Amino acid sequence: MMQTESSTVTESNITPVKFKELYSKYNKTLSCPCSSTSISYKNFVTNTIKLHPVCSSRFVSQEWIHALYSLNASRYGASDFRTTASSQFEILSSFCSLAQDIVNHTENDVDSNEFVTIYLLPDTQVEYEVNGTVKSFKNSASARMIMFLDYFRSTIQGNYLISALNTNLIVTLTPHFMADPIPTIDSTYYIPAFGYLLDCSTDNPIIAATLNPVINESDPVYLRFNFAYLPNSKIVSGFFAGCTPLEALLRSTFDCLYEIECLELLFDYFPSLNHSHIIWTNSILTSKQQNLSFNDYLNELLIEEWSTQTNYLKYFDQCNSSFCTYTKTQRAEFIYAITLFISLYGGLVMILRLAASFIVNIYLKIRHRLRNINFNFGSIIILVLFTTLSTQTVTRTISNPSLSTYKDLQILQCTTLNCPCSTQAISYRSFVLLSPILHQVCSSIFITDEGISLWIFDRFYQYNDDWRMWASSQFQVLSDLCHLANKTSHDAIDRFLTQFFIASTVFNETDFDTQLNVTLEQFYKSTIFYFNLQNDLVRLFIQIDQPYMRPAVRHGGVRSTNLIMNDIENDKSNQHSVTLSFNLHGIREINSTSIICVCATNPDCQTTAVVYDTIYDVIYNNNISLIHKIPGFIRGCLSSDSLVGSTLQCLYSESNLNSDCFANLLTHTSNMHLRLKLDGSMRDLHPLVYDSEWSRFPPNTLISTIIREMMVEQWNQSVSYTKFYESCAPIYCTYHQKIRTKTIVKIFITLLSTIGGLAVSLRFITPYFVKLLFKLWTMIRKRKQKQQKQQEHQEHQGNH
Repeated sequence: MMQTESSTVTESNITPVKFKELYSKYNKTLSCPCSSTSISYKNFVTNTIKLHPVCSSRFVSQEWIHALYSLNASRYGASDFRTTASSQFEILSSFCSLAQDIVNHTENDVDSNEFVTIYLLPDTQVEYEVNGTVKSFKNSASARMIMFLDYFRSTIQGNYLISALNTNLIVTLTPHFMADPIPTIDSTYYIPAFGYLLDCSTDNPIIAATLNPVINESDPVYLRFNFAYLPNSKIVSGFFAGCTPLEALLRSTFDCLYEIECLELLFDYFPSLNHSHIIWTNSILTSKQQNLSFNDYLNELLIEEWSTQTNYLKYFDQCNSSFCTYTKTQRAEFIYAITLFISLYGGLVMILRLAASFIVNIYLKIRHRLRNINFNFGSIIILVLFTTLSTQTVTRTISNPSLSTYKDLQILQCTTLNCPCSTQAISYRSFVLLSPILHQVCSSIFITDEGISLWIFDRFYQYNDDWRMWASSQFQVLSDLCHLANKTSHDAIDRFLTQFFIASTVFNETDFDTQLNVTLEQFYKSTIFYFNLQNDLVRLFIQIDQPYMRPAVRHGGVRSTNLIMNDIENDKSNQHSVTLSFNLHGIREINSTSIICVCATNPDCQTTAVVYDTIYDVIYNNNISLIHKIPGFIRGCLSSDSLVGSTLQCLYSESNLNSDCFANLLTHTSNMHLRLKLDGSMRDLHPLVYDSEWSRFPPNTLISTIIREMMVEQWNQSVSYTKFYESCAPIYCTYHQKIRTKTIVKIFITLLSTIGGLAVSLRFITPYFVKLLFKLWTMIRKRKQKQQKQQEHQEHQGNH
């Protein structure tokens, strides 16, 4: 009477209210199959997206940008807001347009995405999965834009590409005691109140943007390329000055656009604003919520608010579940228990009576060999064989199977085993771990700030084609690529792990591993493809625009062989003016001034990388240049070109290459670096060590090949089938099994019950059957007697 029983209940005509009620009671066993297992997000999800208010303001209009434009903006100096104002707002406008396009594209991707729902889900789970998917799409789009922007910025700084606004470099004429003034190029710099000098060749100085008094020609030239606050300067709140307009904009908070006083200040320094018919103060931004930089907003795609509304009723209608099933457990009813008790009692009594009678009859037959009992041994054998050999297919159900139980069932019943997952959408994060290992150079001192600084010389060396003059830029590009590869891989992994693995039933381990390997291989290829796409786009941009660049020198000006000075004399006033022009960048022959290749027409220009050692010959009274080639390194159009066309073989230990290349490289560099001679910093540089067992890139592998693999040695994936099974959490497993209908005990019971039943039945039926036969025989006899009497009577009347 205390026993419980489980029964499967089916409910039809499901409504949201009814489903909610059933889910609150039977959520562990409730199953409501959807008629449509894939629902488009656009059918039940709505996104409301609001960008930063500056993107919809007049401050990104062409009227505002043109009003800030100055024909000779660079004359104000690197720190003056007038130098970069128009450029900053032009970039801001472009980013707003780009962000709007990306948001529209992302919203379309979300709408086109399919929500997989094998069974009807509760509203909280639907909302959770929808928000997770939308966040994944948003983060993916944002991460890709930010990664490209970061790589673009790194390329500009690593190759030291020059701004036309003189914000990171300025050309000056240096007087010469024996010849005409020499054109030199100087980096802009900033000297903080406490600390070391920061210049744009090796650092990224940023200061608040100012509106300065106009710098006259008679003023010291350093005022033009020094980020400094001049007397009577006024600060433009929320805006900054930096090496490029882009770097300045990324730090901006736009405070000035929220303040009427600051906007009115701009009218005094940008006369074109007063000539416009637009009342700019009416365009002031309002309700600034957070003091975030433009770079912070870019990390969120300039989105100030993204609201996702999930219409559960529409989802419910799209799922269109016609019925629900659940398992209901309850105690046996009292009447049923009483009936069962009586049945068991009566059954036992009958079985014992039949068994006793049967045993006594057998005993009497054996003892007295009664001839009136016909015991058909053959019939018994047939009955036993029929009972023993008969089989049937049954469905077995195992509740809450463990992994070991599942594996045992998989071995025995692999074809019919079915274990539905209680969670059909499983996050990859719950059972996949990815820890990519990059090339060892990405964890070496060569790409650290300390290591790169060792290749930046304190003075300019006379050979501009010397590899050492560009070494720091190449290692800076390599460092940026390593950081980009690391960030790209980790961001991509984070987005991948937020996605869901759909499993309606438990996969066996072999099928699970096969499917995961295919999925992960596709993920690796797509991640590497996007990484290479960024590199290709930036190289294409540089090839088309052919920006000017200069070597990295710690302090002082650099004489550029690509600068051509033209002295123009005014015939009337006899005054002289100087114009400068740039030669197209090209690659020269070793120890020669002859150009062998022009980069504008051939981006693959290259030559062997060399270092020059100059000694003085006292006999012939002249300089002799000794040329030393650096194995593996080449000189290309840009630092990035030089890097990708080189190998790292000279950075490996002598035991790997049977060469003293690394030791010679340190010697040549120390000879150029006074500080290194004094403190021995080069001793901190240790060579790379090649081990073929874990590295797939030999020392003579082109760096371009390593980059094409995103610097990844191995992805180091770990997939846990155990955690997948635990996340799937099957409530039950079912399988089909053919079994014999009777066991030995049941056969014996069947024989006893059959024979006993026949005996009881015959004992009960025979008397009545005999009486029936006797009655029928009596009736037939009487009828025959009656018929005979009638026949005799008729014959008697005939005789008379």
